Amino acid sequence: IGTLPALAKQFRPTMYLVYGSLPCLQDFTVDMFLSQQWVDPRLEHLLPESVPELILCGDLVYKFWLPLTIVRNSKKTRVHDSPSTNSVLKLYRNGTVNYKIRLETTCWCTLDLSNYPFDNQTCQVIFEQFGHDSRNVKYQEQPNRARLMFAPQCSYPTKFKLLSNPTSYELSCFKYDNESQYSVFKIEFRFIRHIEPIIIQSHIPAGLIVIISWLGF
Repeated sequence: IGTLPALAKQFRPTMYLVYGSLPCLQDFTVDMFLSQQWVDPRLEHLLPESVPELILCGDLVYKFWLPLTIVRNSKKTRVHDSPSTNSVLKLYRNGTVNYKIRLETTCWCTLDLSNYPFDNQTCQVIFEQFGHDSRNVKYQEQPNRARLMFAPQCSYPTKFKLLSNPTSYELSCFKYDNESQYSVFKIEFRFIRHIEPIIIQSHIPAGLIVIISWLGF
């Protein structure tokens, strides 16, 4: 079968953000398509020449080696299962494997309210390799590929506006103990608060109340 160090693992996250929310509970929800790709030399020439690629879904996906990718700062994560589990695996003749899933994750986010209501917030989605340390599996960027794309119908939080597409990508390693380091891929989303609803719903009514109270004198 071969050993893990003999396999070339390349992680390519391609995500379509479908829905996001950033409420006062200091968490946000992202609905995404996540694509991971690697090369497994054991699968080379598994397919006949007449079949350039093989598409698998359902339980057949889990017959192959899959990276143990987790969302480290997630409060809860689920893979969509309507009408069936939203996962697919493509196998190519050269041993390249592409694994795609649609998942929804709710991640915690620490809000800095020191400049409220003129505040900007930065929230992260942190992917981490779980189980295989960086000596065996390490995330890499795939050149000439879009790392993250937003769906055209993407909806954003009503209280915040996304400043731009994620402006920060980071590949690094996280150490849990003195020996092992685990590969990490981090994406930052930057939001700016809409001040118009705050002015209309809070400041203007408060000002009118003060003005009306003066009229009594």
